[in-house]
Amino acid sequence: MNKPPASPANENKEYRGLLDTLTKAVEENAIACDKKTLKSAFDFTWEKHFSQKRLSGESYVIHPAAVATLVANMGIDCTSIVAALLHDTVEDTATGLDDITALFGQDVARLVDGVTKISKIKTDSTSRHLPAENIRKMLIAMTQDVRVIFIKLADKLHNMRTLSHMRKEKQERISRETLDIYAPLANRLGIGWIKNELEDLALKYLDEEAYYTLKKNVEDTRVKRAAYVANAIKELKKELSMHGIGFSIKGRAKHFYSIYKKMHAKGRSFTEIMDLTALRIITGKIPECYQVLGIIHSMYSPLYDRFKDYIALPKSNMYSSLHTTVVGPEGKLLEIQIRTEKMDIIAEEGAASHLLYKSGPKEKKEAATRSSWFIKLKHWGKFLDDPQGFIEEVKEDLLQEEIYVLTPKGDVIKLALGSTPIDFAYRIHTDVGHRCIGAKVNGKIAPLKTILKSCDIVDIMTSKNANPKSSWLKFIKSSKAKSKIRGFLKEYVDTDHLQKEVNKGIRQQPPRKKGIIGLPEKGEVYLEGDTNLLFDFAKCCSPAPGDAILGYVSRGRGIIIHKKHCPNIPNLLKEGERIVYPSWKRIESKMHGTLSLLTRDDRYILAEVVSVISSNNVGVYSVQKIPQKDESMRIDLELEFSSKEEWDMLYKAIQQFPGVEKILKAHMKDG
Repeated sequence: MNKPPASPANENKEYRGLLDTLTKAVEENAIACDKKTLKSAFDFTWEKHFSQKRLSGESYVIHPAAVATLVANMGIDCTSIVAALLHDTVEDTATGLDDITALFGQDVARLVDGVTKISKIKTDSTSRHLPAENIRKMLIAMTQDVRVIFIKLADKLHNMRTLSHMRKEKQERISRETLDIYAPLANRLGIGWIKNELEDLALKYLDEEAYYTLKKNVEDTRVKRAAYVANAIKELKKELSMHGIGFSIKGRAKHFYSIYKKMHAKGRSFTEIMDLTALRIITGKIPECYQVLGIIHSMYSPLYDRFKDYIALPKSNMYSSLHTTVVGPEGKLLEIQIRTEKMDIIAEEGAASHLLYKSGPKEKKEAATRSSWFIKLKHWGKFLDDPQGFIEEVKEDLLQEEIYVLTPKGDVIKLALGSTPIDFAYRIHTDVGHRCIGAKVNGKIAPLKTILKSCDIVDIMTSKNANPKSSWLKFIKSSKAKSKIRGFLKEYVDTDHLQKEVNKGIRQQPPRKKGIIGLPEKGEVYLEGDTNLLFDFAKCCSPAPGDAILGYVSRGRGIIIHKKHCPNIPNLLKEGERIVYPSWKRIESKMHGTLSLLTRDDRYILAEVVSVISSNNVGVYSVQKIPQKDESMRIDLELEFSSKEEWDMLYKAIQQFPGVEKILKAHMKDG
């Protein structure tokens, strides 16, 4: 076994070069780090890894030195840099944690142990995503000390930079893991430069052809884009200088993966993606950001749906900026970000690394309070006995992109990208979700499937008689909302429990269609789940198709179907575990009804009324508008629906709709 030189600092150029690079990074980032401690840790790493080689044939010590340099460039403390130097010694050499503790202290040993635990987590190379349990183990290790995350991200970035020497199968597995876990983690920490590079490197190995095609196209158009950006900067500087605002402007080319995602999401070719370059304007104060925005919008036409105000509504990683896209010079789209110098530092370096480890006690406390991400991370660490619930919350709150919507009172609600009014309702309160019958988005009635956008104002319409629907599970985003809905359905439609009750001493019937219980001559009742349950109709109230119903699990006659408002229901409800909530099976022959409404007279009222009707699963057969003398409008509708319950739900929704002044006529008929 080879031994390191007795005096590596004097005899080995590689040693000297690596240590000098690391020392320079520490000094440039103004990190308080004793040179003797740093050199001692470097010498220890050099000695332990001296005889080891990477797949590339290079000295293994290059890796821990590079990771430590990246950690220093993130602006983290000396303890983290030392731990980064030692992060592979326990896993890859004969070194024990006791050795690390004795030489470098308990804090360093704890960080090394956290990174080692993450490194031991194995992934399934055939899976599209990192297994949920492994994500859980990884984040548990991180909750012990958040600095573990920074070291692991630096470790992952250097490994991705040197991935070319591994076999293709391993390249793809590691790249998928990077896109699924590490790039989103870097994004949540606000370290944009690490996120972007991780995504680009992962794309290189997951879709090599697309990566190099993009690289060539970007390079081919570089000169033309540079000239365009220079012209735009010149115009903006001239205009902004006239208003006495202190500012600086720089161009920012979009990274390959963001272009790749946009091409695939919108089905466009490279030549159709116009906003490949963004400008960043740095000002001194927040009011100046808005002043600059106004000047830009007076110069160029903005795209109304491409404006985002992350100053008023910062992201959970403390990212703040104004984003706008305008039709710039030559009629080309130009994306512009406007922020203060402090915001720019946070966006580039990450809120956590800049504030938590480089500032004084007061700033550290403030940063910890403001960074909801760290609060969540610590919170998750206390609830580790529910793996599935743990990972669902992590996927939703940590790894997904976010939007920020408003309540009618102006309260800000954070939701996952792709959320709907149903997700919003459950985020407000479980009962609001359960009783939801409709929604207004920005003052207009909207279907419950509507995908919400940041800054939408959402108002939920409810009814005390409403219940959640299993069909919602197909389009809602929130794992919490899905859990609440499934919990409700399970509580009231627990078919395993019902089967046991019904099987106690009663006769069996021939198998029926999945989930259907009933007799053809009296009508069929649908109960969610796969059951062959016996039933009968209550003689006390004689329910018929269209009536609101519930079921009582008897011990001798199976499930007894009652009208919901049967006089005997109060007594039955005392035995809650025997109550189920079935529905009439939808039949081919629809029911029909007519509505006559007196509404305000404006151009949008008909569309709003029809939207309310559609969101309640009722079809419009015909419609007629009749202007009235008092500047109101009469709307006559012929409707088609499947049950009396649907009719009742619609009637309540129409009653609550502010555009309707009065219901003049409401008539339901069968057939």
